[in-house]
Amino acid sequence: SFTLSRRELVYVDTYGTGYDSVISILNSGFGQVVCNDDSCSTNQSQVVTVLDPGTYYLRYAGWSTNSG
Repeated sequence: SFTLSRRELVYVDTYGTGYDSVISILNSGFGQVVCNDDSCSTNQSQVVTVLDPGTYYLRYAGWSTNSG
């Protein structure tokens, strides 16, 4: 989890992983704010978003049965 005290640009990626991944950012009520799978013609993921102040949760997973 992470907490923002002001509006911020947030960047997360999984570049360099050897398997198909998915990134999600959830709000404090566990509602999905943004999700990405297969960014830039790869199996890795990338999220770039502006978030308002608050607490958020980062969910990182392998797609389907992928893991690493």
